Amino acid sequence: MTVDTPDLAALEALLIAEGASVRRESDQAGRVTGLTAARIGDLAHRHRIVLHELATHTSSLESAFMSLTADSVEYLAGEAR
Repeated sequence: MTVDTPDLAALEALLIAEGASVRRESDQAGRVTGLTAARIGDLAHRHRIVLHELATHTSSLESAFMSLTADSVEYLAGEAR
């Protein structure tokens, strides 16, 4: 999830207490893993934290492929004789 809020520190503390991981991308924005958008929105609402953005982050097909094959090793044969 991508979140954008003028009170990221307060939201971050709540999300971490709920078991989420938060990676800050700026003073007001971050990436959240481990909670659904509904749960994040409910927590923000309950604690009166304004959200400017709450969006699901999806990977592109290329990004997903690169993640899945990151540890793969390609073996090349020598020259054909």
